[in-house]
Amino acid sequence: MDSSQLLGQMLRARREAITLAAVGVRDGGLLRQASGLEQEQVAMLAGVSTAYYVRLEQGREHRPPTRVLDTLARILELGPGEAARLRELGSAWQGSWAERSRRVDPALRRLIQSWPATPAFVFDRRMDVLARNRLATALHDGLEDADGLFRPALLGAEGRGFVQENAGSGGFRPAGRMAAQVWRVRHCEVGELTLICDVFEVDRTPGQRLLVYQAERDSPSEQALALLGSLAATKA
Repeated sequence: MDSSQLLGQMLRARREAITLAAVGVRDGGLLRQASGLEQEQVAMLAGVSTAYYVRLEQGREHRPPTRVLDTLARILELGPGEAARLRELGSAWQGSWAERSRRVDPALRRLIQSWPATPAFVFDRRMDVLARNRLATALHDGLEDADGLFRPALLGAEGRGFVQENAGSGGFRPAGRMAAQVWRVRHCEVGELTLICDVFEVDRTPGQRLLVYQAERDSPSEQALALLGSLAATKA
């Protein structure tokens, strides 16, 4: 069992054991004596949303701030040793989350490798490339300003060499307003390309994003991408 689950179990066990009277919460003007606080009540006392606290107990909230853990320790009346343990689990959780956020799910790797005509990259929060398919490598390596291919899209700021337009996202969930842009770039082997750029959140690994580039159907850019794919295949 990892630290996130242990932290959630610790919070849940203490929440179910403490009484409203212990924390001074009134219900209908009378202090309840029954054991157990509701998740909504703990969230209210801690000054966080109920959804956030529920995610903490479920082991789905990443990098809980120390101040939140200290507040929860006070509300749930944890002793010094228990409070230290709570902070320790939170710190371990942050470290394990950082490690997990750089691992690309094998299913996602297989998915992008199955797109021979679609350049696709997987990035982390630091904009490091974690995975890419063969056509993405060929596209990236043939540009004079390779980082300019994706950095503005990930940062959410306008960059050189593209024109922002509206484009459909094909039923996927775009990652904010910078999804679905049109980029114009020049490649050293196949010339000028006009590509639609979409950015998607990777739900199973928070912090990762998938960048996908497509060309309009039956356009010169689609033909150029196909040629680039053929060239990349011969070099593999």
